[in-house]
Amino acid sequence: QTTSITDSSEYTEQQIENIVELLDADRGKVEDLLEKARTGQINRRIEECETQVENKPFSLGGMMLGGETAYLLTRLLEPDTVLEIGVANGISTLYILEALNELETTADVRAIDKPQFESYIRKKRGARGLSGVGGIIPDEKEAGWVAPINHRSRHGYQYYVGDFTEVLPKVVDSMPPIDLAIYDASKDSEEMQMAYETLIQSLSSQGVLISDDIEVNDIFSQVTEQNDGKAVEFGGIGVFKNGL
Repeated sequence: QTTSITDSSEYTEQQIENIVELLDADRGKVEDLLEKARTGQINRRIEECETQVENKPFSLGGMMLGGETAYLLTRLLEPDTVLEIGVANGISTLYILEALNELETTADVRAIDKPQFESYIRKKRGARGLSGVGGIIPDEKEAGWVAPINHRSRHGYQYYVGDFTEVLPKVVDSMPPIDLAIYDASKDSEEMQMAYETLIQSLSSQGVLISDDIEVNDIFSQVTEQNDGKAVEFGGIGVFKNGL
């Protein structure tokens, strides 16, 4: 069962209600957590990092509503296992790890990415390839740097470098069932389908998958409709909760 909601850069009342219903969560708590995500430590850290790239032709990137959603789901689900596909500068990673820190718990947190550094993009596409693009990593930084290293080390953060179509099957085979999976990588239809199917099959009984950029095609809807569970779509974000 899938509910589609109008695209927006901020949560609407209807979007909040659908998240509440999907997770059987307290509405007041959801609203409080969203406000904290926008105004708390995470926001201050992102602003601090943005000043470090203000002279670059590209931005830090991010997941639009997805970062807040990843934070919200982490706080509500209290996951023991988290897998993120697509890290770049680490904005969504920051949301996830800060939420875990607030819960005062640790989790098995892993990530898969094929980082795109500034010099690589310049060599491949020229200077124009950097202009207005998000998610490119400055040469002087490391992948995921927006998430402080002490956050990552606390959770034994494991980062796998490579094409996720090759790395993902090996990673999920080495993990317990996944409570929270985040996808923000390739927009290729076949690769998105492979990722969704693999991740959903690897979810725990009440596990959740969140994906960015689902509006580029209808793969998210196609795959989630073929699996037991419920899904909501809004602002380019898709959230699927396993129904096993």
